[in-house]
This record gives sequence, C-alpha cells and structure tokens, in this order.
Amino acid sequence: MVADLRHTLSTVASTLAKTREESVAAEIRRRLEDVQDSPAAGPAGDSAAR
Repeated sequence: MVADLRHTLSTVASTLAKTREESVAAEIRRRLEDVQDSPAAGPAGDSAAR
C-alpha cells in the first residue's frame, strides 16, 4: 500500500512538473513574440535599451 502511494505521488509530481514546464515554455514563447512584434526590437532598439 505504501509503495502504491509513493508511486501515485511520484506520478502526480512528475505530471505537475511537466505541466509547469509547458506553462513556462508557453510564457517564454509569448514574451518572445511580444518582443519580436515590438517596434524597438532589433539592433537599434537593443542598444537604445541599454
């Protein structure tokens, strides 16, 4: 019974970690798209931001 519970908890933890990774990856992609769509994107915008 304890082994079954450990396996279940391990599976749940794995699933949550994967979901979190996918969520973070989606957020990164969204932010990259926002930056690419920004008029300040590119070499001039990059150096001006510094």
